[in-house]
Amino acid sequence: MEGVHFERVATNGVTLNVAVAGPEDGPMVVLLHGFPEFWYCWRHQIPALVEAGYRVIAPNLRGYEHSDKPRGVKHYGIDDLADDVAGLLNHYGADKAPIIGHDWGGAITWHFGHRHPDRASRLAVLNCPHPDTIREALFKDSAQRKRSWYIFMFQLPFIPERYIAKNNYASAWAAMAKKASNRGVFTDADRAVYTEAWSQPYALTAMLNYYRASIRVPPAPRRAETIPAPLLLIWGTADHALGESMIDPSLAHAEDARVKRLDGISHWVNVDAAEDVNAALLSWLSGQDPS
Repeated sequence: MEGVHFERVATNGVTLNVAVAGPEDGPMVVLLHGFPEFWYCWRHQIPALVEAGYRVIAPNLRGYEHSDKPRGVKHYGIDDLADDVAGLLNHYGADKAPIIGHDWGGAITWHFGHRHPDRASRLAVLNCPHPDTIREALFKDSAQRKRSWYIFMFQLPFIPERYIAKNNYASAWAAMAKKASNRGVFTDADRAVYTEAWSQPYALTAMLNYYRASIRVPPAPRRAETIPAPLLLIWGTADHALGESMIDPSLAHAEDARVKRLDGISHWVNVDAAEDVNAALLSWLSGQDPS
């Protein structure tokens, strides 16, 4: 992507491959991708943020593409994932910064607000409930359990890796391209980029270890029970995997939280409704309420 360069950043015992764009003296914003994506999922947001003057830091999270992939489920607990982000802020000399995350990146964003409450100036989460909320829903909400069948399947050894890799990663691609509300937003060229990332050695196991660790590696006690940083939840209402019933319980975990619903838009909001997401994020980062 034009204007993007990559840096290798050591943080919290791993080295991450980080996409960087925008003016060096611009205010920093951190973008955290989800599963099964990588930094490239922000391809529509990075130019808009750069044009607005922001310095964009979009890491490949541990386990993804060319970032380090430590062996073992224990290395993918959410405490470590949040601490990786804190290390990025240290590396780039930021006491605090806005953190924006989608899907698993959203879960890390929620947790970062609890674990590092003094390091987040603002938070934005795209189609991801608070980790406590989805955990409770999986126990109490049969409809959400049906939507989240893959979380249980991903706990198995080896089988999920084989399933995802089969037929040139057909299931992973279909989960994005065929579930998008606006068909064609994921292109054949995009598929080649994603396939290259998924094909990295140990990448699939590392990516799946996020789900495995979410059950097997409990987080430490939170430093802030309620997130103090202002938080925006952007939610595509046509999400095939996550129900709207988790929105309000999630918002209760932040002192100042609001929601921006995008009607008829899929889980992949940052691609499926890129212009609406960009407008909401730019408004939110400037201190306005886009809801």
